[in-house]
Amino acid sequence: MPGHTRSRRRVACASKQQWPVVRKRYPDLLASFFGKARFHPKEYSSLTDTIIYRDTVMLFIWTAGPPLAVVIKSEDNAASYRNQFRFMWRHARK
Repeated sequence: MPGHTRSRRRVACASKQQWPVVRKRYPDLLASFFGKARFHPKEYSSLTDTIIYRDTVMLFIWTAGPPLAVVIKSEDNAASYRNQFRFMWRHARK
């Protein structure tokens, strides 16, 4: 993780993250994080990570055995996921 964070800082790649319980369980993770973070109640937690970049959406499903990644390349789909993220971001705690 530290190497990944250094690389993101070098290329000025900021991100926005939403985590359910990281603040209490992993406080050191937030110290090394580069970007903005918000938090939502743990009853809304998800075992799937989503990355949205331009017209591509990547879903990482960690509970599958083995873990599974799905890549969707579609501008409409990316816009839909982006809207969903913005809604969640507005309703998450700082």
